[in-house]
Amino acid sequence: MDDDNLELLTLLVPAVRRITDEEKDLLRQALSREKFSEGDLIWARDGGFEPGAVTVLSGHAELRVTFSPENDILLDILSQGETTFVPAPSLVANADLHMRLAARDECEILRVEEETFRLLDDRYPEISRLIERTLAQRLESIMNILREVNASDVSQRVSGHLLFLSRRLATRTLRLTHAKIAADIASGREVVTRALKKLENDGLIKISRNEIELKDAFFASVKSET
Repeated sequence: MDDDNLELLTLLVPAVRRITDEEKDLLRQALSREKFSEGDLIWARDGGFEPGAVTVLSGHAELRVTFSPENDILLDILSQGETTFVPAPSLVANADLHMRLAARDECEILRVEEETFRLLDDRYPEISRLIERTLAQRLESIMNILREVNASDVSQRVSGHLLFLSRRLATRTLRLTHAKIAADIASGREVVTRALKKLENDGLIKISRNEIELKDAFFASVKSET
């Protein structure tokens, strides 16, 4: 199983291929696979187990960021084969952010113990650059979210969020509730429901129990606005 885990990580993070045999032995010991149910916490920077890297093997995981008790927002969704890296404590502390990764649905993940991955980060520029690019993208996403929260009305944020979910999950039929959308964009459930109802009345979406179908007209309207 340890060799299978290492082979998986090598396929998903090609920069790992260059490490020495001794480092591979360390990495084998630092790798673990685990299954999670919907809502389970995978890691949190401000507490609990903190891996250096997490790769989704099946299902989906969601990366969330908390700015304040009122602003707990969905930052990204990781699908099968995607990897994220846990930011250094100093990065999160300086930004006054709390980040966590949780299972969006039933999922299996492969994670690397932090100390070992930091060792590889220090030794290999390719791995270091990969981490820097990933974290830079995360920070850019955070800044975009902050701008949207401050500048966009709820209707625009709901439409943008539905488009984001459709692209990240590769589906037009989204399994989620009004409350889930409200939590994802740090808004009230009532205003989200009103925004969804307007989209449905405009013929852009179809709402059923715990499910929202995005119609062709929805994508046409979004395209016309960009």
